[in-house]
Amino acid sequence: MATIAGSNTGLQEPIGIALDGAGNIYIANALSNTITVYAAGASGNATPTATINTGLNGPTAITF
Repeated sequence: MATIAGSNTGLQEPIGIALDGAGNIYIANALSNTITVYAAGASGNATPTATINTGLNGPTAITF
């Protein structure tokens, strides 16, 4: 089991999580209206590989 937490993560009220076929981790951030993306196997105070500005008000779920 891995935990992503800390000041480098960019997480702001994480509420939804999904994995793509390559194992990349996608987390919906309700407070910042973004999706943060982490490399497969990311753990600890990981920096996102991408931040997607959704334009949504408080995204809460992700599906693939």
